[in-house]
Amino acid sequence: TSVVVTFIMPEAYASTARIKVEQDTAATPSVSAGYDPYFLQKTFEIIQSPVVLDPVIERLKLNEKWGKRYDNGVALKTAITRQILQQRLALKPVRNTELIDLTVYSEDRNEAAQIANAVAESYWQYRLKLQTDLAMKNIEPLRNQFQQEENQIQQAQTDLETLRQQFNIASDATVSQSPQEKAYWEKKREVENMIESQKLLQR
Repeated sequence: TSVVVTFIMPEAYASTARIKVEQDTAATPSVSAGYDPYFLQKTFEIIQSPVVLDPVIERLKLNEKWGKRYDNGVALKTAITRQILQQRLALKPVRNTELIDLTVYSEDRNEAAQIANAVAESYWQYRLKLQTDLAMKNIEPLRNQFQQEENQIQQAQTDLETLRQQFNIASDATVSQSPQEKAYWEKKREVENMIESQKLLQR
């Protein structure tokens, strides 16, 4: 019986891609410092989730390929294809490292390698987008601050021009000690300081 079972089982090939995963504490607010004990489990769940696997299915046209192979040529639904892919995907941490072995099984050796590499790349793209979104989120307060200062400078420049016209001061005039013009020169220094401060913010 053992010989017969071995004979009728289809050949299966395994292809492994090794990926590096790093904990991003800024992306997990619940963990402000130290190591998240659930990080590896969360990473496994993400790799096997639609956000990573569905782009692979679409890119490699697995709905159509596996539909021809398993469903008489009828394209599979993405949810079904994803379930098959999840069953063929094995994740294993490399001990004492930040590496994960991502192994894909298939009766087609080329397909196994192709899918393993595609899943690894899809996870990398997911991480890249996550970090980009996080960076943009951190930049937003600075952008708002810059805009507020820009508005303040514009208002201060308008006030300065009003004072210049009020005291009939030439635009290229040098600093005057006249008490009547004191408000103008103080406003001018204020505007210059605001502009310099904004330049520092832009660096």
